[in-house]
This record gives sequence, C-alpha cells and structure tokens, in this order.
Amino acid sequence: MISETGSRDYIDSKADSEAGIIFGPIFFASIGMMLFTTPITFNSEFWEYSMFGIAFVIVGLLGKVVGAGLGGLITKFNLKDSAKLGVGMMARAEVLIVCAKKGIDENMIDPRIMFFILLLIILSSILTPIILKLLYKKEIEEEKLLINRP
Repeated sequence: MISETGSRDYIDSKADSEAGIIFGPIFFASIGMMLFTTPITFNSEFWEYSMFGIAFVIVGLLGKVVGAGLGGLITKFNLKDSAKLGVGMMARAEVLIVCAKKGIDENMIDPRIMFFILLLIILSSILTPIILKLLYKKEIEEEKLLINRP
C-alpha cells in the first residue's frame, strides 16, 4: 500500500536508515559477545591456533593488496596506482563479520578463530588510511606547492 504512494522513496530511505540505527548496534554487540564464549587455555592447542591466526591475518591483509593490485596492473594502471588500489581495498569489516558468523553458525568455522577475524578487521581498518597517506604523500606535497604558487 505504501509503495503505491508518491512518498514511496522518501519513506523507504527513512525506514532504511532507522533500521540501521536500531539493528546495527544490536548485531555488532552480539558478534562482540561471541568472542568471549570460549575460554582461553594456554596449551599446545592455543599455540597452534595462534600460529594459524597470525598467518590468517597476514594472508588476509596481503591478499586484498595483491589481488586488487594485480587487477589494477591487468587493467593498465601503473605500479604505484595499482598499489594504491590494492591498499585501498584492504579494509574490511561488515561482510567479514557476517560471513564469519554464518560460518560459525553452520559449524564451518571454529569459534576460537573469531578473535583473529576481528583482529584482521581492526588491523586493516587502522593500516589502510596510514599506508594510503604514505602512498599519496608525493601527490599531496605537489598539490600544496601548486596551491601556494603565486
């Protein structure tokens, strides 16, 4: 019935943003609570999971950079622009959390890996802007010179 009115798009946009405000924090809080459901014991199994987790984080960070960077090279970007593209694609968050949650629910992922998934999200979110700033440093300096030129 509402979709038949002229205000359909307005109502849809408002309902969508309100739903995100209400359900987004609930979803992320429930994911965060999953972290602490498995007690940590420092035995040989812990160290095996830690080695896997560290490898998972490193491969997760480098995989996006290399994959998107190669895509840039294939489409005729130069090496520096391909690196910028790869690093820009490195950050990840919601999709990884949703996929991990679904994998845990379906017994495809061990819940003890969730810590490393969240670590990957945090590291990629922190490192992406820092590395991008370094990659764009020369362009920023050139732009400042152009702006300050008399």
